[in-house]
Amino acid sequence: MNIRSLTPGTAIRIVKTFKDCGGAQFEAGSVLHFRDRHYLPYHDGHTVIFEETTMSLCDTDDTRVIVDNVGHEYFEPLEGVAG
Repeated sequence: MNIRSLTPGTAIRIVKTFKDCGGAQFEAGSVLHFRDRHYLPYHDGHTVIFEETTMSLCDTDDTRVIVDNVGHEYFEPLEGVAG
């Protein structure tokens, strides 16, 4: 699962603490409920909107690994948990 594949109502658990490109920290163990994602092609940026907070990620900086989330390194879906 990556940022692009999230659908409204999906609950995720942060697996590894990280900071987004705006400097906001997301702590391991936190549960977030996905609402929407906006992509800004000019900046290769993702604005990811959760019920609890907003996350800013970019395809052209260190946060790309979070966007791709290979092997659920940064977050994992929570089955059966809806927003």
